[in-house]
Amino acid sequence: MAHSQKRLRGINRLMYILKKHRVVRTYKYIRVTQQNKPPRYKIFLLTWLAIYPLITVIFLLFGKQLNLLPIPIRTLLLTLVLVYLMTYIVMPWLMKVFSTWLYLNNK
Repeated sequence: MAHSQKRLRGINRLMYILKKHRVVRTYKYIRVTQQNKPPRYKIFLLTWLAIYPLITVIFLLFGKQLNLLPIPIRTLLLTLVLVYLMTYIVMPWLMKVFSTWLYLNNK
């Protein structure tokens, strides 16, 4: 137990230092509980809303070049770009934009 408290103090100290030097940003996150967990259909729709345009734009911009590559390499590149964009750019932005719709009135 003492080891985990020591670790927690160390993590809190590190976060304080990183925030002080503006290395990390802090955001207001909505605590997801069983009561306010978004329904799966909303997560599905939001994910589809992000992925469909991304894939379409990638194929419009790079379709000819991608078709020259073998399917495993093409799939590797496409998924690498999509997962990066979805994880770090698109989904955080969409979750912020649609937060009211996602987390409220989940009955």
